[in-house]
Amino acid sequence: MNIIPIKAVFFDCDGVIADTMGDHAEAWVRAFRDHGIEINGKWVFEYEGAPFRDVAREFFRRCGVQPDGALLETVALDKERHFGKMHCPSIYSGILPILGLLRKRGIPFGLVTGASRLAIARTLPNDVLGQFSVVVTGDDVERGKPHPDPYLKAAQLLSINPQECIVIENGVFGIRSAKAAGMRCIALQTTLDATYLMDADIVLKGHVELELTFKNLFSIPPPISPSW
Repeated sequence: MNIIPIKAVFFDCDGVIADTMGDHAEAWVRAFRDHGIEINGKWVFEYEGAPFRDVAREFFRRCGVQPDGALLETVALDKERHFGKMHCPSIYSGILPILGLLRKRGIPFGLVTGASRLAIARTLPNDVLGQFSVVVTGDDVERGKPHPDPYLKAAQLLSINPQECIVIENGVFGIRSAKAAGMRCIALQTTLDATYLMDADIVLKGHVELELTFKNLFSIPPPISPSW
């Protein structure tokens, strides 16, 4: 087997960097309720990572409603409005040591999310957002997750072969996006249990296990590439 080195790491935002998925779920519930429709907040976790309008379209379908483009746009904007009002930025405590480890090892890392740039600006403090070598949001690609476009764009911006990248995800759509891009993927059980995450190469419980994994992968002397 050819050994492929790891030259970059890409992180999803919600559920990986920021502990925000509960707020996103409540914002979606409120946005649909504004239009007289009740949705199950658990649906949000299944579609985490997908573009907001695609998520809204799927929720309408589950409720037996066929929305026009204007209603889709309105609900997506309402969701952003509710999220902006209720959200207080909360970064997972375990993520900063991981970013510090990668920086010390000279491994570039990027943020790849289906959220808008406005939502990311509201979610991540500047001192955290500024650490990423590249940021790709839902505003930057025509096709979001589960398509490979977001992760391929991130690799292109860093001029790195997709096969030399590892993705950290927590959602089904994000894992599919990473694998479709030809990247290896580590999934964290921060919002979904392992049964949803089996398409990832490795499933970890959380950030403590991820830090230990990275310490092994990016050890000094130069690391041995993973066999997966």
